[in-house]
Amino acid sequence: MLKVFAGMGMVLLIHLVIFLLVALLGGYLFILFLLGLPVLQLVYVLPLAWWFRRQKRFDYFKGVLLGAGLTLLLSLIAGLYFGLLGVTN
Repeated sequence: MLKVFAGMGMVLLIHLVIFLLVALLGGYLFILFLLGLPVLQLVYVLPLAWWFRRQKRFDYFKGVLLGAGLTLLLSLIAGLYFGLLGVTN
């Protein structure tokens, strides 16, 4: 079970590193990052998950996929919230 959380932590750590790099670059790139995070994460999450599966580290594999799923879910919730907020105001 601890390895599942370690896999989720890896995804979170990668998100934070990319977030900081994009925030330092600033401008429209930051907005595109926030809007495209679910799509962008496929670039680094799928190869990482594939590598763990190939190494037969299934707990890490599950953690990476759970971390990606949570990111997708939170991005969709935030997008709907701010999208609906923008429509009503």
